[in-house]
Amino acid sequence: MKYTNIIFIVLATVILTIGVKNNNAYAQNKTDYGTAWYIGTNPVAIPLGFSIKDEAKRFLPIAAGNEYGANVVGGYFFRPNQNIEGRLSLSNIHQVAFVGQFHLGTNYYFHKGKINNSKMGWYIGGFAKYWDFYNRQTDIHFHNISPYIGAGYTFSAKRFLLDLRINQTLAVYSWSSLEQTKGNAAWMFSPWPEFIPVIPTISLTISYKHKKSKAMNKHIFFDNLTASVGAMVAGKKKFFANSIQSPTFEEQVAAVELEFPKIAGEGVYEVRARTKAGDLDPAFCVAQWKGPDFPTIIYNHGNNERPFEFKKSAKNTFYNIFINTKDTIEANLIVVRAPFHNSSLKQYQDTMVDLSNFTAMIATSVKLNEELVKEIRKNSTAPVIITGISLGGWVTNIHRAIYNTSTAYAPLMAGTYLGELFIKSKYRKMASDIALHNPQEIRRVLNFDDDFNRRDTQNLFPLLSKYDQFIEYDIQKESYNGYPLKTIECGHVTGAINSSELRNHILSVLRSIDK
Repeated sequence: MKYTNIIFIVLATVILTIGVKNNNAYAQNKTDYGTAWYIGTNPVAIPLGFSIKDEAKRFLPIAAGNEYGANVVGGYFFRPNQNIEGRLSLSNIHQVAFVGQFHLGTNYYFHKGKINNSKMGWYIGGFAKYWDFYNRQTDIHFHNISPYIGAGYTFSAKRFLLDLRINQTLAVYSWSSLEQTKGNAAWMFSPWPEFIPVIPTISLTISYKHKKSKAMNKHIFFDNLTASVGAMVAGKKKFFANSIQSPTFEEQVAAVELEFPKIAGEGVYEVRARTKAGDLDPAFCVAQWKGPDFPTIIYNHGNNERPFEFKKSAKNTFYNIFINTKDTIEANLIVVRAPFHNSSLKQYQDTMVDLSNFTAMIATSVKLNEELVKEIRKNSTAPVIITGISLGGWVTNIHRAIYNTSTAYAPLMAGTYLGELFIKSKYRKMASDIALHNPQEIRRVLNFDDDFNRRDTQNLFPLLSKYDQFIEYDIQKESYNGYPLKTIECGHVTGAINSSELRNHILSVLRSIDK
């Protein structure tokens, strides 16, 4: 087998599956193509799964896109003008042979303007196809992978799509289950190259479409997927599966005793905490110290992050916001590590089965933030900002509700109705049955809106994500009536990785209080 052929097949498959890269103008396009996902079939391919005349069976595949028998087509628009599409067909093609094939690729639509109800327009696409020709009598499989390109036109009529497409195969890589045989790659533009060197095929697809709406976008998709996968991984160790008995945050914070270390410049500082839930292991890192004349930002990380791992591969929003940037942050930077975040995911899940451990974790971080504020104020009169994302956002708001000693607070993707996260949002998939069956107790322990609303200092600069399925916008925005609320066009997952938006918000707070 020639190595050049192998390289060609690999490159062609990767390029065609990824598709044409959008430029910035298309990436920012708000075009509504009237559909988020669709499912359908190629009706011309269906008769090929039945007994029909040999002449028809020989030539009909050209009009069926080389698909055979029962088939299903499904797609999803991940950009306004680009989709990902999969095609599956399974069929007997005669008495001894069975063919199963799967196509995966993308289509790119050319329209820049809004599409009307009668059409979706022209497109080009790139796909990779795998098919298995199985001989049932000899029990031999003949496997094939082939990249191909396509171009077509999609009509839209109410809830249905009619797609007419021309496809051109480019090459094929084939191998079999026979022993002592090798695979081989070659250019292929026609199923009968000895007669006609290039033969494109035609495919017709009729699909049902689901209209796109605010309730169906990539931000929501990734949040829902994250919650579903997280629930599956957690298994029986979901949040509060063992107990929902816990003191309130105010009671937990009051009980925390810290052995606070002497700070001597930049570095990591471990802290010992005695709490109602036992001895815990918070810590903080002075990542940048410019001096007492500079403002200080205290950052609290999100759930299951590794805030002291300063590398691109780490799950670390602090690193992405403050360290991995060309911007110079004219401030002292301190990141707090919450208890239970210096161990494995399994160990973390083992502790979160008790609500009291969860509230003690947050309360300990709140108390550590307060000790840091006190320590900074011993030698500096410069502003202090407490901020944090998700879990760290709750820490930020609870610190304000109980202490309110920081110059400013910038909670990111958090509010005051923490109980709703586990009771009403999509994140409830991560909550145990005992928590879901006792919503009032969860709300009594975790919601702190009354304490928060007693503070009326104009030192609050929150940020929420419009499509957040965990920290739900319509619920949590009520926490911030009367305060300047920054809203970003993201979900929870996509918001957490939108480091530039988060950084810009925090720096805007820094500029506003440092005047």
